[in-house]
Amino acid sequence: MSLPADVDDGGLPADVPGAKQANGNYLGPCSCNSKNTYQWTVHALDTATIAGLAAGAAKAAAATAVEAASKASAALSGES
Repeated sequence: MSLPADVDDGGLPADVPGAKQANGNYLGPCSCNSKNTYQWTVHALDTATIAGLAAGAAKAAAATAVEAASKASAALSGES
């Protein structure tokens, strides 16, 4: 799943393919038959773009480039 360019920054953008929303709330990627744990890490980067990282780069290459440019990070986890 990806976000289109210039997606509405409101609470419920209408044009996000695959987003699950009901009753005005984002439901997230979930499996209704089991408990799931989700983990997010956000990074404060020291640059607006990551030079040398091609579109479609492998996850490992992207993670290495983000870590190298990261000035700080925070992690969050939650269960559905």
